[in-house]
Amino acid sequence: PDLFIAAIIFALYWNEQLTVSCLSIFIYNKDAFEHSITNEPFTLSITIDPNDNLTVTDVENSKFCMMANGRVCHCFEDTTLLRLFPACIPPEWQHLWFSILVQNEKRSIVSTPIVLQNKKGENPVNSFDVGILTLVLPLTVDDLSRSTVLFESLVKLPSGVIKELLIFVPNHQVQLLERVISSLCGSLSFPCKSYSEEVLFEDGYKIQAHTYTYGIQMAIKLLVAKMITTDFYLTLDADVILLRPFDLSYIIHQSSNRAIYRYESRSVHEHWWRGSESFLKIRNFPSSSQSMIGFGVTPAVLSTFGSLLALGRIQQLYCPVNIASNSTSEFHIAVDSDPFLINSEVNNTMTWKDYTCSAYLDHWLNNFGHHDNVWSEYTIYRLTLEYYEVFHHLHVNEDEYIPSISSSPTRLHCHDVWFADAPPWDPFLAASSGCLFSVVQSTARVSVSKLLQACRSAGLCPLS
Repeated sequence: PDLFIAAIIFALYWNEQLTVSCLSIFIYNKDAFEHSITNEPFTLSITIDPNDNLTVTDVENSKFCMMANGRVCHCFEDTTLLRLFPACIPPEWQHLWFSILVQNEKRSIVSTPIVLQNKKGENPVNSFDVGILTLVLPLTVDDLSRSTVLFESLVKLPSGVIKELLIFVPNHQVQLLERVISSLCGSLSFPCKSYSEEVLFEDGYKIQAHTYTYGIQMAIKLLVAKMITTDFYLTLDADVILLRPFDLSYIIHQSSNRAIYRYESRSVHEHWWRGSESFLKIRNFPSSSQSMIGFGVTPAVLSTFGSLLALGRIQQLYCPVNIASNSTSEFHIAVDSDPFLINSEVNNTMTWKDYTCSAYLDHWLNNFGHHDNVWSEYTIYRLTLEYYEVFHHLHVNEDEYIPSISSSPTRLHCHDVWFADAPPWDPFLAASSGCLFSVVQSTARVSVSKLLQACRSAGLCPLS
């Protein structure tokens, strides 16, 4: 099966040179998928800021690559007639995030995605839902007591806003926590599912005994994107407290479908950013803009597609494989580090599984904390999206977005207590702040009983 692609370039005359402001790739789907899902054409658009000075010549000198679920699966020399190779179709897939990568020696630009759903044998439980949110919570036995405050506060959330809460626990604690989690979830108005964290790893991969639990819990917040069936999801920890119920419009810009994010300067955790840049092999940000690249901590709203891009970037770097092409020439599609070559010697019958490995998990998780391998889920996420020039299409600074039903911006969290020597948490100030969450870390050394009592006294935890 073939895909006919016509690239339409809308150009502006800017600073005496022809500059691209929008690149639209029109794809006519001629029974392209093995499990035929739609015969309708679709369009992928890459919006370019004219001030970025991407010229028509730049586009002409670029390579076009297909991305499936955030991962490069095939690159092409000729964009007039493309064949969809098996490497772009995951086995037994439910949802396919499809995008296009345009890359030259200077830039790597990813289109905003479309989501295709496999209508053949569709399971309603796994259907993709727009306009609703998924919650994600890593949990261990050590965090269980503190999480009771979180679960009581979540009772305030209405079912129409949340699709489900996904909880991930260490494999050896699954049976121990199963009944307790079921009890904690009993009062929630939305489904609550718990899994072993190993369901997020490639088949057969085992976490080594020396691996930091902290690193695993951070990685879960990106790996979970493989299971998410909503555009965005909200990450939680056991020390988070919901302050008030919210409508989706408080955190998602309705007209542009962008999620709010909390800006935190990279200077707060400079070592996370440096470690992530080293791990992702990203070093080509202009120094003038580097200081402006920041992202907060949990709780945070992440784009499912954005997290898949981050995972794809890691897999590209640490699961080296040649991208198939009909070209007789070689072209290194990365600026300086992606291990992909367009090479006619590569077997064009490779499948999705041929591009899959677990080696990236060793580099990512088992080496966490060693040498310069220090990162956070959010620094990896932000840097990857910045590298592909797609972050501003998926997120908006919380200070710059005022919901139509509000007179002020939404704050994701405030009145947080991080350390024992900080002022004590005031539930009444937190409740009146208008923020969505507060964080009271275990390092603040506030007993769970006192925290729960304070939460209930301010009406933040409805159960008695």
